[in-house]
Amino acid sequence: MLLEKMGSEAVELGLSGEVSVNGVEENTLIASLCDLLEKIWSHGMQNKQGKSALWNHLQSYLEIQECTNTSKPIDNNYLTPDLSTMAIEPEAPPSPTRGRSKSRDRKSLGPEQLRPLPESLEVDIKNILAMTDVKTHIGYARAFVRLSLEKKLLSRHLRALLADTALLRSLYKRSAFLRCEEEKEQFLYHLLTLNAVDYFCFTNTYPTT
Repeated sequence: MLLEKMGSEAVELGLSGEVSVNGVEENTLIASLCDLLEKIWSHGMQNKQGKSALWNHLQSYLEIQECTNTSKPIDNNYLTPDLSTMAIEPEAPPSPTRGRSKSRDRKSLGPEQLRPLPESLEVDIKNILAMTDVKTHIGYARAFVRLSLEKKLLSRHLRALLADTALLRSLYKRSAFLRCEEEKEQFLYHLLTLNAVDYFCFTNTYPTT
């Protein structure tokens, strides 16, 4: 995938002769990657649940994270303050110059001042679950792979997923590929190389999302 994609980007920069990959071929490569991930996640499972082993693992991870988050004590800093105990100062009448300066400030906001997209695995799983045009577990897993690939987070997300060793042991036998440390690290490293190029596989596949 990396070599094919780099070949097409080299053409766009005028560094080589012919386009080596088009949109259809790129989709085929990504579909093959999704199939490979499913095979890896299906190897050595304790009990097969659902049509997608990868999505089953992601859902289990999300459930554990949500249970962990709900068991945390509430931070008082996030509670709504009691307005009756607060001294509220009267507001000064607005001046015409102040209004104009605020409007200028709003107009001067640039992309660097916008809030960055969240990069949490938990948030991305929830975003995939909220999609209305995906109906199957296989579809959810493929959408997750495409989103992570486009955000250059596929290797990081899968590393975070596999870092929960207790969940990993409950889902997979000791002989499973995902529980072999050396092979798993090599696999994640190879996925990390895909960050070298830009993919728009999620945006192009789900334009209304």
